[in-house]
Amino acid sequence: MSNNPLLLLTLTGFALYLAKLWWADVMRETKGHGAAGNAAAETAEAAGTAEQAACKSRAAQATRDAALAGSTRPTRRVQTDRGQGPPPPDTLPAPLPGASLAPPRALAVAALGSLALLAAETLGEYQLGIVGEQSTITALFALYTLAAAFIEELIFRGYLVVNGRGTAARTAGIVAASALFALLHPFLWQWQDAGFRLTLTLKGAFSTAVVFTASLWFYYLRFSRLNPRHSLLPCIVAHATKNLGVIAIKATQGFATDWY
Repeated sequence: MSNNPLLLLTLTGFALYLAKLWWADVMRETKGHGAAGNAAAETAEAAGTAEQAACKSRAAQATRDAALAGSTRPTRRVQTDRGQGPPPPDTLPAPLPGASLAPPRALAVAALGSLALLAAETLGEYQLGIVGEQSTITALFALYTLAAAFIEELIFRGYLVVNGRGTAARTAGIVAASALFALLHPFLWQWQDAGFRLTLTLKGAFSTAVVFTASLWFYYLRFSRLNPRHSLLPCIVAHATKNLGVIAIKATQGFATDWY
C-alpha cells in the first residue's frame, strides 16, 4: 500500500463516508424492528374495537340498502377502492449488508478473540525470529488501517458471502474468500517502481497465514449463534481491535516512524 498522504487521506475519508451510510441503515433497521413490535402489540389491543366498528358499519350499510330498495329513483353505483389494497410503499435503496445491531456479548467475544489472535501472532514472530522483519508505519497509515478495516469487512464479510445454497457452499465460499483476502495483503509480493515481484519469505508466509486465520475468525463472527441477526458489527469490532493492537505493538517495538 502506498504511503502517499493524499491517497491515504482520500481513502480514509471514503471509508468514513461508507461507515456513515452503513450506520444510517443500522438506525433505520433498528427503528423498523421496533415499529414492527409496537404494531403487533397495538393490533392485538385494538382487535375488539375494530370488530365493533365493523359490526356497526355492516348494520349501517344494511339500513341504506333497505332504503334504496324502496325508492323508485335511479341510483348510480359508486366505485370504491375496496379490495385494491394499500398504495405501494415508498421505495428505499437496499441497505448495506449486515446493517443491524449485535448483542454486547458478541462484541466482547469479537474483541477478545482478536486480542488472543494477536497475542499468538506476536509470540509466533518471536519464536521464529522474524520480529525484526516487520514493516514500518506512519501515524497517517495507522489511521488508514483503522478506516480500511470497515471497507474490508463490508466487501468480504458483507458482500462476498454465499447465501441460500446451504452450509457446505457457504463454508467453501468463506475459505475461498479468506484465501483471496490473505493473498491481497502484500506479504508474499510487492509492487514497486521496478514492477511486480514475489517475496517468498518465512515472514511473508507467516503473516499471510495469520491474515487467513483472522479472516476465518471474522466470518465466524458474522454467522455465529452469538450474532443471530448476522450483523457486520462484530466483524468490524474484531478487525479494528486487531489493527489497533498491531499499531500498538509496532509503536512499542519501534516500527512506528513518523506522522506521515
